Amino acid sequence: MATRRASSGHLWHGDLAKRRYGEINESWYRYGVDPAADICLNDEEAWKWASPKDAYTRNWSVIFTLDGKTSMSTATERLLFYIIYTPGTVRTLLPFVDTLLHWSDCTYCLIANGCGEDELTLLRDRCAAEPRLNWQRLPWPYKVEHGHALNHLFAISDLPYFSFMDSDILATGDFMAELRPLLPDAAGLFSAWPMTIKAQERLLPAASSFIAGRHSHTEAGLCLGGSYFAIYVRAVLKRSLAQAPDGFNRGYWAQLPRQTQRFLCTIDQERRFYDTGRLLNLYVQSQGGKLCVHDCSVLLHLGSYSIYTGRARSTSSRWLTRVGAVARRVRDHLNGQAYRTAILKQVAQDPIQPLL
Repeated sequence: MATRRASSGHLWHGDLAKRRYGEINESWYRYGVDPAADICLNDEEAWKWASPKDAYTRNWSVIFTLDGKTSMSTATERLLFYIIYTPGTVRTLLPFVDTLLHWSDCTYCLIANGCGEDELTLLRDRCAAEPRLNWQRLPWPYKVEHGHALNHLFAISDLPYFSFMDSDILATGDFMAELRPLLPDAAGLFSAWPMTIKAQERLLPAASSFIAGRHSHTEAGLCLGGSYFAIYVRAVLKRSLAQAPDGFNRGYWAQLPRQTQRFLCTIDQERRFYDTGRLLNLYVQSQGGKLCVHDCSVLLHLGSYSIYTGRARSTSSRWLTRVGAVARRVRDHLNGQAYRTAILKQVAQDPIQPLL
């Protein structure tokens, strides 16, 4: 039976200036898609693929821009999630990926952040047997902060959605069935707060001097998002990064650019410390993007596992240890790390919950 070729048809999908034809056409070229040959009409006069384009259909979901607001299409059946592993955690947490594969059709990229060769082997072997898994090693030989890793992953990715989750999250059911209905209205969708954090502990008091990992909303109702499990519209993040060049990095008030300080003052969010992604999320909302937090009932997050795991014991002599400590203090004073460390110690002394 001959395949019918696509005839002309039109479905209104937003103002002409916001349809991103150039970006979409470029993606067709990158994946080798020819609309004249690769799509056709089915028996119900709807578009379908006329030839297999696995790489394109696996990674591409259309972003519609309507009424001046950018949001996610509901056609997000194959999201790619980045999962970052730190030293000493791979052997214990890698089995959690099995639950994610079982309960979703998403793909996952396992990221080694300073892991040793034995853990790299575990990641490599696990991904070799599963087409929905792949792995990467961050370009630094040491562990970097979570925000720094996310900035790198965003820079090297080119998919319409930028999604990631902590490595100590497991699924007990179809989590995308819960989350997918929320995607069309969200520029950023967040879930999977650690089980140890109570609902009232997630509210940010107006008098608090910091926004920590556990905070999801202010007491006034402003959504702060999260960094445990996140799905972003890439186009939204790209626009916000023009205003927040530090991206997902933690923010320390005294080291913020004056432009950023003025912005935070205008929205009444002057704090001494902003945890991973919080500054970026505030910019997203200021530019019209809607953030949504949903407590998915089938995602379980242990929380803080990597903080207490994999800390190497020093085998250096006492003399070398002291010399190294002095050198680090001088370096930290010069590069501002001493100030950042002092702020983090204050945050960790919060009686409600340690910094996550």
